Amino acid sequence: LHYQLQEDPYNESVNEHFRRIDAAIEQWEIVKDLRYRGDSRNIIPMITQLLEISPWSIEFRQARADAYIAIDELPSAISDLRSVNKLSQDSTEGYYNIALLLYKMGQATNALKEIRECLHLDPEHKDCFPFYKKLRKVVKSLANAENSREEKQYANCISSSESVLKQEKNEKMIIFEAKRLLCTCYTRDEQFAKA
Repeated sequence: LHYQLQEDPYNESVNEHFRRIDAAIEQWEIVKDLRYRGDSRNIIPMITQLLEISPWSIEFRQARADAYIAIDELPSAISDLRSVNKLSQDSTEGYYNIALLLYKMGQATNALKEIRECLHLDPEHKDCFPFYKKLRKVVKSLANAENSREEKQYANCISSSESVLKQEKNEKMIIFEAKRLLCTCYTRDEQFAKA
């Protein structure tokens, strides 16, 4: 742009790009200030405007993902984190963060796929490896409970669902999935009081 402006200082297109860059720099400073104050909801549209000017900015995408996480819009955060992964050279943290968000949404199987991508890049990643071990157990127990329910083996369904509840004490959506299966299997096993 500088070269084009030197060659043709009155080029309206080039001058327009410079005006947009200056406005974007000012807007980014406002975003950083609002982010510091914890105003996540209002910075999202501002960052979206910045991404129209610079769609490949890792910093903008990460900032918007963080804002989406802060207001609990996890699918939107995951979308931005996927873009960050594609733009980054080292995306182990991105895969780990996506896995955490998917797990928080109750999508344990999809979280397991993401954590495997992290381990593919770094087999001994300090965060991914322990989370992978936990995820693998939870996914296996949920799958066993689901399969047992379908095969009308309600005692197995109940024990597998209870196993999930022992493994996971914090994530509400995973607990919900386990209790949903537990309730169904107790009901079909005619243990109505426990259901």
